[in-house]
Amino acid sequence: LSDQAQNTRVNMKWFQIALSACYLPAIRSYIKELESSEVNAVTYQLILYFYQIAIDQYDDGLSCLNYGKFLIKSNVSEDSVFDIIDMAAQRGLKVAGLQGKVLSRYSNIKFDSKKDISAVEYLLNGIEEDPNDYELYHLLALHYFNGCGVEKNHVEAYRYQEQA
Repeated sequence: LSDQAQNTRVNMKWFQIALSACYLPAIRSYIKELESSEVNAVTYQLILYFYQIAIDQYDDGLSCLNYGKFLIKSNVSEDSVFDIIDMAAQRGLKVAGLQGKVLSRYSNIKFDSKKDISAVEYLLNGIEEDPNDYELYHLLALHYFNGCGVEKNHVEAYRYQEQA
């Protein structure tokens, strides 16, 4: 069998397991399998569908978070991504750092509008949640260095960059 045919066979196996079980771990496994394959229009729709099942039927915060991360890579609107990630926060997951990265003009996540003040607040909260996420320190340093969302302060910028 060709690689594509083999991948289709594997995907169908996971699809059948996830559908027949309607079981959250099976759904998560199937989503992971789909995301690791080449994402085309069909697999994209299947991924969205299964994330919705995991979120709506199981109220799964981890699926909200992963759905938000998936959407970041999918060129959807900033507000849609932020809403999904916020759903994960409402389900008890610590996601302030990711929210700060979504809003920060300096992150590698490309959106048209950036909300500097909110980004700084989320980045600071993200550091409280996960003091080992060094990207958050770096992004804060950039905000302080350039005075975006906070008063320009090279001393604070240096301090955050040192921690990064």
